Amino acid sequence: MYVYNPQPAETRSSRSVFREECERKKPKILEITRFFEYLAEHDYVQMEYRGIQDRPLRPVGYDTVWRKYSDFYNDIMTGLFFVCLAEFTPTERLYELWHS
Repeated sequence: MYVYNPQPAETRSSRSVFREECERKKPKILEITRFFEYLAEHDYVQMEYRGIQDRPLRPVGYDTVWRKYSDFYNDIMTGLFFVCLAEFTPTERLYELWHS
């Protein structure tokens, strides 16, 4: 995961502070990926696997404004792969659900 941080390297937070900030984001990431899994399992969305081909390349100089964090366990990584490498399309329009 890359976290946006446009501050110059000499004024960025320490690695331990950055790590703590990222650790606090993990539960939310897991909540979001599990919600996508729920939607797909219950046919609220159609999921089409796209994979990594045709994904945009990282922009030139990304490493000057993005910091890498990679301390994830399998549950979060599996969810991130599921969500980030697929395209989701609702199976019904919202107004159709509202009137059912």
